[in-house]
Amino acid sequence: MEQNHQYWKWIVTGLTVALIVVFVLIISYLLKPFTQFSPNEKVVPVFHQTFHKDGILFEKNGLLHFIDAKSGKDIVLCDKPNCLHEGWSINNPQPTCNAAIDGNFMDGYAIYGDQLFFTAQTDRGGVFSKEVYKADINGTNRKQIAELTNVQFGGNVSFVDGFLLFPYINQNDPDSPDVDMEQPIVGVAAVNLSTHAVTYTPTKKGYNPSIWRAHVYEGKIYYTYTYLDIKTNEDETVDVQQHFFVEVYCYDPATETETKLIGGNGLTFLGYDGSYAYLVEQTEKRDRIIQMNLVNGEKTVLFEEDNMRASFFVDGDNLIYSIDVENGLQWKLFDTKTQISQAIGDAIQFDASDSFIIDAVIEDKVYISYTDSANGEFCNGYLSKQDFYDGQFDKRVPLLYPNEE
Repeated sequence: MEQNHQYWKWIVTGLTVALIVVFVLIISYLLKPFTQFSPNEKVVPVFHQTFHKDGILFEKNGLLHFIDAKSGKDIVLCDKPNCLHEGWSINNPQPTCNAAIDGNFMDGYAIYGDQLFFTAQTDRGGVFSKEVYKADINGTNRKQIAELTNVQFGGNVSFVDGFLLFPYINQNDPDSPDVDMEQPIVGVAAVNLSTHAVTYTPTKKGYNPSIWRAHVYEGKIYYTYTYLDIKTNEDETVDVQQHFFVEVYCYDPATETETKLIGGNGLTFLGYDGSYAYLVEQTEKRDRIIQMNLVNGEKTVLFEEDNMRASFFVDGDNLIYSIDVENGLQWKLFDTKTQISQAIGDAIQFDASDSFIIDAVIEDKVYISYTDSANGEFCNGYLSKQDFYDGQFDKRVPLLYPNEE
């Protein structure tokens, strides 16, 4: 009897251990997708390029390329042996190259969480639909992970905290696609890149509306809505700035509620970073730079400045911005710890050979756009962050000439 009891005890123990192992494996599998995106990973889409810590992702002739910042090598995102790398085109609607873009329009792409993501409009979905794709970095294992419905034109796409944020504008009437609406509709589609679930914010409707930028923090979606409060005609003389409004909203998918955090005329939106949004408030005397806490809505005036421009970047404790000077601009730095603002290098004249604009600040690089004095071509490149802070603007490294055939 004792042996029989011992036997069943072993059986029960073995089954318990097996169930624990299975449970751990299931939990590990379920949690794995949610741990592949680092909240500190930064990628910055700007027009038809996306800036990464190691280089620039871009599209050329229907193919996705990555130019490596360290080596300067242009890499087609395809590792098929003997591939001719022929991109998507009207004459080649079904390309076989892994780097080919399967669609007529792309509104955002990035290498994010060691995977490639991009959006496209295809003939399958029509003009009011976008498809979101995921693939390995070499272009293999491509598959559609989401469809965005009732969206027409995209812009200012961003990748934040494991989400693809897709601001959109519907310019045409869905019932009459050839007719432009007097007051277009705008909104944000947020794709969770782990679960592939799509969340839509409430839409807005107005004159010349736009979603300037979207952001995610602690599961809530933040976005900046701009619009005019009057209809303007080309033959009218109207001070548009008097009718231009900026509003920042928070949408909570858990409760399906939306809150306006700030809004009004005389505001310029600068950007989001972590738990903060940054804006400029124009006053009669000086521009006031505001830091707004996204969690509690608290607003702090960081400093005041004259002739503030909309170029603004957050680099840890440093805020990089520029101001207008005669025939040019001056880059400046505000240290949030010391509360001191100082000039970065000399002022830059717009018509000078060393003129440039900043596209992104990521880790040790300040990505810039400029005209290369060596060949007169428009160029995307970078300065090391140290050279930028030292005002050594001549130490730029060219990477990409977008207009080259």
